[in-house]
Amino acid sequence: MLPGLVGCAGDDSATTAETMTSGAVTSAATTEDSTGSTAASTSSSSATSEGTGESTESTEGTTTAETTTTEGTTTGLELCHFGTTGGSGGSTDPWLELDHHGTPVEDGVTLGLECGLQGLFMLELVPTFGGFEPDDEYVSIGMTVDVDGFNVNPDGHFYSVDELSFYIGCDVFDGGVSYILAVIPPDTIEDLAELHGAEGQLSVTLYPDGGGDPVTLDRTFTINAEVDEMWEFCGYAP
Repeated sequence: MLPGLVGCAGDDSATTAETMTSGAVTSAATTEDSTGSTAASTSSSSATSEGTGESTESTEGTTTAETTTTEGTTTGLELCHFGTTGGSGGSTDPWLELDHHGTPVEDGVTLGLECGLQGLFMLELVPTFGGFEPDDEYVSIGMTVDVDGFNVNPDGHFYSVDELSFYIGCDVFDGGVSYILAVIPPDTIEDLAELHGAEGQLSVTLYPDGGGDPVTLDRTFTINAEVDEMWEFCGYAP
């Protein structure tokens, strides 16, 4: 696998705290009958251990925008970004879904061109997939993106990668892009604002471990390339 622009911005693990206390209870009762005679009785009971409180706090990992949950596998892997959301979550066959800032990527979706915190312009795609048993903490994803009038990368596309290694584990890394597929525009485009309103097609392919058939999503989209105050961070100068 070739390494891709993916990294882990952060994850959280569930923490459980239990507090057990024991105590002794001694009671004394004095009973006086109507004739004035007094009988005293004392009883003691040994301590009974009981749980006085139990709290479980679980924090789920997130992508640039979406909910994920730590999952165990039969291989003993701890995976924070695998098969945890989406309408295909119950499928027993490999499946793949994409969203853009919480919006499912269907035909005709608008993708916003943004200046990412890594200092690069990008169209952000968040994949969700499952239905197979990963061999390790990476899965292979291929992607081709074409934009009318702007297919000028060395392979004749707007953006393309044969196979990148997409991280699905729980470790924390410095820098990089957090659990997303970042579509990086060609650096030969002089003014990225010219992409506003451009139409394109994307094709994303998941290569599941275990010999399963690849799963491909093909979608059409339109680019929103309205300049905002963050563009300067990525060096935009019209």
